[in-house]
Amino acid sequence: MTCGNHITLLPYDEKWLDLVHRWINQPEVWVETGSEGPVSDYAHHRWYKQVTLDRSQRAFLIGQGQGKQSTPVGLIGLKRLESRSQSAECWIYIGDLSARRKGFAEEATRVILDYGFNVLNLHRVCLKVTRRILPQ
Repeated sequence: MTCGNHITLLPYDEKWLDLVHRWINQPEVWVETGSEGPVSDYAHHRWYKQVTLDRSQRAFLIGQGQGKQSTPVGLIGLKRLESRSQSAECWIYIGDLSARRKGFAEEATRVILDYGFNVLNLHRVCLKVTRRILPQ
């Protein structure tokens, strides 16, 4: 568990699958993550297994508050971890729509960068930003 001032990065384990599945199926979230539409339960479980078993990825829940009692509001992770080039790609989203625009994503990004550089010994982390407009 890694903490900032207002957030905690929590382990992403199976007990949170239903919550995260609800988040990703909100149009405001799936549009911003590059998903093509609602995600099936099967596809979500398959993604979860891939993320947790793949040694080149790390995923965390963003918890609002301090410690184990913090309330999950989003997900953040590092993917494409390359030991040779000491690089990775960061991804993030706030799934709890009421927790948006409160600085949690910014703080979580700072915390995961600290983790990447100081724990995983990375030298470079990139972040791609995708924003699509919802059809009216």
